[in-house]
Amino acid sequence: MKSKYAKFGEDHSMYECTVWSCKWQGTEDEKKLKRYNKYSHELVCPSCGNNEFYGLLDERVDELLENKKEELANNINEVSNICHRLSVDAGWHDKPREVGTMLALIHSEVSEALEGFRKDLNDDHLTHRKMAEVEIADAVIRIFDLAGSQGFDIGGALVEKIIYNTRREDHKKENRNKQGGKKF
Repeated sequence: MKSKYAKFGEDHSMYECTVWSCKWQGTEDEKKLKRYNKYSHELVCPSCGNNEFYGLLDERVDELLENKKEELANNINEVSNICHRLSVDAGWHDKPREVGTMLALIHSEVSEALEGFRKDLNDDHLTHRKMAEVEIADAVIRIFDLAGSQGFDIGGALVEKIIYNTRREDHKKENRNKQGGKKF
């Protein structure tokens, strides 16, 4: 499945049928020729006969990730290292911290994000931002701090896990929609 739709004027060689229940994907050559008379014809979807298509970008998300895997992992690790270094500099690691405590603090930030969503609040400190957005950022900062304290290659693990998930059968839309498939 292609990653996203092409914008007007953007090069593409793949197409997707605009009919929601069809969603056929293919190339220009795979479209079906529908003749109206000797001089008039159009290309239509071979599955449903629709004549409208979205243009799809040629590069798949998993291929894009694969091509930029090292760069993305390094950038994520750099941010993780910054978060951990700032935590160390602020004295949060002067005494040894239990992993369980650090995980509980991550959970507390996620719970605060839930409260922000529930009440549609703005953040108390960054008042121009939604509370949920800021608390999710706090959770990521704490996750990066934990990863840094453990010496994890969190960037590499994150990119590899995303790529792995793009290939999982139980993450494909058609399998999730089946009886017994993951609904959320």
